[in-house]
Amino acid sequence: MIADPREMKLGLADYLSLPEDEDREREVIGGKLYVTPRPGFDHQWIVAELWAELSDYLLSCGGNRRQLVIEADLLLDSRNTYVSPDLMYFGEAQLPSLYQLRNTTKRIAVDAAKPEMVLEVLSESDRARDLVAKLSEYEQAGIHHYWIIDPQERSFREFVLDKATAAIRCWPAPAALCVHSYLRATNHPLIWT
Repeated sequence: MIADPREMKLGLADYLSLPEDEDREREVIGGKLYVTPRPGFDHQWIVAELWAELSDYLLSCGGNRRQLVIEADLLLDSRNTYVSPDLMYFGEAQLPSLYQLRNTTKRIAVDAAKPEMVLEVLSESDRARDLVAKLSEYEQAGIHHYWIIDPQERSFREFVLDKATAAIRCWPAPAALCVHSYLRATNHPLIWT
């Protein structure tokens, strides 16, 4: 009898062997398999708007749009966690590693290039996972900023995942989710240029 993969503790080889599925997204957090419906158009439009806002902000600070990555898996292998964040920001020092990976894979091992910020747009099917399980995994991996955009509550939460300055900031967001304005108004330390 073959064991149900949702009940097994999965590793990287197991994750990589999962079949592709147009209708479902698969992530492994702490060795546990999570299967949810793929996000819909509203979710994708919000991610695109956020990429545009952050891209504009990066350019205005002398940064590079290539520091923003969407549609890539993040591998936290030491934690048996393999996820697909909606958007990731990498410091400028990580660009050479990203350039090396760009033609070979859509998977980024945190040991090769660690994002400074991971952003998730909540969907009804993944609220608990994004708010609890991923938060803990990102903190343990040493990722400094975790942003959660909640379209249902029209809010923006920033978790600063540095043990010395641990903070949670919650901001009501306008319908357009104007992250650029937030970054400017708070002189946000996300962009180190």
